[in-house]
Amino acid sequence: MTRSVAEPEHTPPSMASAPGPATPPGMDMPGASDAARQAHDHAAALAVEAAAAQAQVAAAQAQVAAAEAAVQAQMAGAAAGAAPTAATVASVPEVAPRLPPTPTPVHLNITTGAVPGLFDLPTVGAALPLGASLTADGVNFAVYAAPEAHAVVLCLFTPEDLRNGKPPTHEIPLDPEANRTGNVWHAHLPKCSDQLLYGYRVDGPKNQHKGQMFDKDLVLLDPYATTTVSGDRTKYGVPSLTAKIGEECWPQYAGAVPSRTVSISQ
Repeated sequence: MTRSVAEPEHTPPSMASAPGPATPPGMDMPGASDAARQAHDHAAALAVEAAAAQAQVAAAQAQVAAAEAAVQAQMAGAAAGAAPTAATVASVPEVAPRLPPTPTPVHLNITTGAVPGLFDLPTVGAALPLGASLTADGVNFAVYAAPEAHAVVLCLFTPEDLRNGKPPTHEIPLDPEANRTGNVWHAHLPKCSDQLLYGYRVDGPKNQHKGQMFDKDLVLLDPYATTTVSGDRTKYGVPSLTAKIGEECWPQYAGAVPSRTVSISQ
C-alpha cells in the first residue's frame, strides 16, 4: 500500500503522551555537550528543592494559624467563665512574667543655706560624738561610713513628710574635704529644730563580691540614733499605706533630732 506525500505520518499515542522533562532547545541535536546536560539536570533538582521548601513554609504557617486560633479560643473561654481544655493549654506558648517598671529617681531637695524656722546656715561640725547630739547653739551630726564611700548627704524630714511617704524635706550634701575626718562625716546645724527627723544617703561603689552595696537612692538610719520613727506605722503589725508595694512592713524610718525641751510630735 503506497502512502501519499501529503498524508502526515501518524505518531503512536504512547510516544505522544510519554511524560518527562522538557528537553531544552539544542539538547536533541547531535553533538550537544555533556556540560549543558548537567546544567539542565541541576536546574531541575533546584526546582524540586524549591517546591519542597514552599511546602514546608506552608505547613509552618498552618501550625502558627492553629496556635493563634487555640489562644483566641482559650481567651474566649476564659471570658465566658469556661475552663480551658488540656489541648488548648498545651498549645499556648509560655509567656514570661512582666517585670515591674524601673523606679523613677527621687528628686533631691538640695539645701545649702539656712531654712527659717528649721536651722541656720550649716557649718562643718565635729567628728565626735557620733550620732546627733546637742551643742550650745544647735545640733551636731556625725556618722561613720566605710572608707570606700565618696559622698554622704544629711537628709532631714518634717514629721508630716515622713508620715506621708514623701522624700526628704531638705538634703544637705557634705563636703568630702571639709565635712570629713577620717571615715567620719559630720555637720553642724545652728538653731536646729527638735521637730526634725534625719537620715543619710551614702554613695560609693557597688560590688557584692566585696561587700559593697552602696545605694544613694536609699535613706539610711543613723546607727547611733537614740530614737527612731517609722513613717505612717503607729504600732507593730499594721502595714504602711505609703511604702512601696512589697515593702508595706518596712516604711521609711528616720532618727529623731534630740530635743532640749519636749519630745517630738507625731
